[in-house]
Amino acid sequence: MSTSEVTHRRETRRLILLPFALGLLLIIACVVVVLLLRRGSQVSLVSDLLVTIFMLCPAVLCMLPITILVIMSAFGMNQVHDLAARPLRQIESYSKLVSNKAAETSAQVSEKTINVSARFGAVYRLLNTFNRLPSSRSENDHE
Repeated sequence: MSTSEVTHRRETRRLILLPFALGLLLIIACVVVVLLLRRGSQVSLVSDLLVTIFMLCPAVLCMLPITILVIMSAFGMNQVHDLAARPLRQIESYSKLVSNKAAETSAQVSEKTINVSARFGAVYRLLNTFNRLPSSRSENDHE
């Protein structure tokens, strides 16, 4: 056997088999403690430890990339907000200025329209003198 194979087997035992064996030994020790000491507090302590080992640790490991992604996206959104705040404020002030100018122009046009209508009021009355007035009786009343 070559030295690389020996090194590989030693590393495999040390990095894979040893942690697996220690974890299995810890679980067996917990089960023995539960079987020998049947008090409620000890059973609860062991069950909490096993829940932590079997459920919470894998859940934390699986959720770690998602948590990192959420933190990075929040940081990125903050950067985008900082970059977009100044141009958006400029657009807001410009749109307010345009809105004020449009309101002023509309008020001026309305005032001039009212003045012209007031001046032509006499002409409108003169033109309406020849309009036919609606009769108080309907055509059905003639019969």
